[in-house]
Amino acid sequence: MKLKFISSLVCICFLISCSNKDEKQAKPETVSPWIGRVTAYKLIIRKAPDQKSGIAGTVLKHHRIDVLEVLYKKETINGISSSWFKVKTESGLEGFAFGGDIEKPENDIDLPVYKSELLRCPDDIHNSYKCVEYIEKRLLPGLKDNVKRNGNTLTIRCSNGKVVEFTDENSETDQYMGYLLRHHYKIPNLYLIFIQYYEGGEYYILNSAGGEQEKIWDVPVFSPDNTRFICTSEDLEAGYGYTGIQVFRIENSKFIKEYEVKLQWGPSHPVWVNNNKINLVRNEYIDLRERTSPDKRYLKFRAELELVDGKWILNE
Repeated sequence: MKLKFISSLVCICFLISCSNKDEKQAKPETVSPWIGRVTAYKLIIRKAPDQKSGIAGTVLKHHRIDVLEVLYKKETINGISSSWFKVKTESGLEGFAFGGDIEKPENDIDLPVYKSELLRCPDDIHNSYKCVEYIEKRLLPGLKDNVKRNGNTLTIRCSNGKVVEFTDENSETDQYMGYLLRHHYKIPNLYLIFIQYYEGGEYYILNSAGGEQEKIWDVPVFSPDNTRFICTSEDLEAGYGYTGIQVFRIENSKFIKEYEVKLQWGPSHPVWVNNNKINLVRNEYIDLRERTSPDKRYLKFRAELELVDGKWILNE
């Protein structure tokens, strides 16, 4: 009788132990937050970790989503089995999302890359000034009397007869500015002038008709109808230049700035989808101490810039 009582007590204790173990497994596991990328066409953020829960918001494909916590609760949706995640959007909205629609990126994503028409320098030239200097020498013979180099002065003759000169300044000091021809755009008829500073650089865009000019952050990428251009600049590591986006409209030979923003992430590879929408790559800098090789210094996501009712809207 005593033996049966002891056996029953052992079984009860075992069942209680298993029950407690199940309760612990049901609790969410807190992990260090990591940056995720949406793989579904549209990620649905729900108010609770359940497919039938109310919708709190949505995030589009290839966009960033921060994973705050991985829950033990698993589910199979559309043939994919995964845990639910507690997540946070770029706008600060917190909620829950199905983990099968989120991946942890390691490197680049496949995006259409803008194929620049600009000349490139040889691979053995690594200095930015030397690179553009090499390109200018190749460009000048084709421009005949319209663009000339005389020592430290670059001279451009516009179609209305106006002459614009760019002369290097303060060559022996940290206030140095050097000017080089980077490109001639036949359509629209513009010149791109590279400005080399002691550290970093910018550009001038110059209208060859009347000499109107505008200082811009980086090489322009033109809209399909050539009435606008976007400049994306990123300098997340060195910090000598700008990190952000500019959009200009060309109107009556003048450059009208429609949009400018400085960012904490690096925009690159702008691609005009049409005259009102631009796809971008969003580069998130990762501290090298967290990565094992130089080619993994950035995580890449998609962003879009769209002209809506006369105003540019950045969808990060």
